[in-house]
Amino acid sequence: MGLMQQPGLEDLFSPGDHARVRAIQELLSPDSLDRLKAQRDGIYQAGLWQELGAAGLFSLMPPPDRSLTGVDAARAVAMMSDALCHDHKSELDLAIYVHGLVAALTLHFARDVTAAAELLGPVQRGEVVFCTAYTDRDPAHPAEGRRHQGGFLLSGRKWLSVNMPHADFSVVTFQSGAISHAAILPLRGAGLSRSRTRQSASGAMYSQGALEMDSVFVPQEYILSSGLQRLRVWNRVMTLSRLLNAVSAARLLGRLRCVVEVDLAGRQVLGTAFSKHPAFMRWKAKARARHTVLQQAITATLRDIAGNRFNEAQVAGFKALAIRDAFELALNAQDMAGGAGTLAENEIAQITHSLSHHKFSSGGEAQLMSFFGSSLPVPLEHCWPAPSRAGIAS
Repeated sequence: MGLMQQPGLEDLFSPGDHARVRAIQELLSPDSLDRLKAQRDGIYQAGLWQELGAAGLFSLMPPPDRSLTGVDAARAVAMMSDALCHDHKSELDLAIYVHGLVAALTLHFARDVTAAAELLGPVQRGEVVFCTAYTDRDPAHPAEGRRHQGGFLLSGRKWLSVNMPHADFSVVTFQSGAISHAAILPLRGAGLSRSRTRQSASGAMYSQGALEMDSVFVPQEYILSSGLQRLRVWNRVMTLSRLLNAVSAARLLGRLRCVVEVDLAGRQVLGTAFSKHPAFMRWKAKARARHTVLQQAITATLRDIAGNRFNEAQVAGFKALAIRDAFELALNAQDMAGGAGTLAENEIAQITHSLSHHKFSSGGEAQLMSFFGSSLPVPLEHCWPAPSRAGIAS
């Protein structure tokens, strides 16, 4: 059962919502994902992002002329989660989260900036690929900008940026004196150098990259915000990203349980069925309990969000614990697999690899959150009003 069918959430969705999610699931079916893995550019191949955009994967938020409610946020997380249900090893989810949720929400909230308003439509249609460049390679020396002829010249290094090797634009943070800024950065100009730093387990799906800037000019009209105001608004954007990372942990843990319980249980250990071994039985019970609690916690959190009850710190801790627990269980499963080079062991290694990526996503560093707070120039009460049934899209 997907999140859209969970008690307390099912009333948020119309038949049209379910039809849209089914269309995306068919587009990202297991067979389609296998074909993507065989392609050199994986999810970034020409035409695919437009297909995903046309199917509605990048436009789960309200129209640009409407503010975001808690109901909108809960709907977006549940629909995105269910749309990616076949991504069992989380080989493309981070690419979708960063582009279709974090970047799209940033542009949505900054739509009073002309450049953001003009790019929101192309992002939702999949005509361009967005990444975010928030994390400085050396936190002690953040990317800097100096005033220059109606804009800024940016220099510095960013890393751990999902989609960076293939993106057309990025939301980038930088310092100018004592003031932090957020801006839209076109990634095809002079003075930029990009490199791939990490990739998903298959090697052909989502990727992470590093960015080096050497006096890259950003015009003033591309500046989304300046200063440290409205940190709480940005925290709420990141809350949804963190919650989706917890959803990924639950999906990975579910796949891990299947691999271990089905593929490894038939082994023999000293003449005894592996399924009867105490270590296997302990792992199985622990994994089942953690998986059940994680799924229940995700559903309860979405109910709270739909009711306009947010606890950003609690969700951040929840995401960290969810991935830590799943990662620990994956490492234990690798130990049980025993280094035999089996298909099961290889899949366990891929799951562990994916979990390691999710540990470092969604901007968890407290120091960076002060930078993030300036990136959405909309007062809190304008973007998170009290929930209304009228706010549920049909």
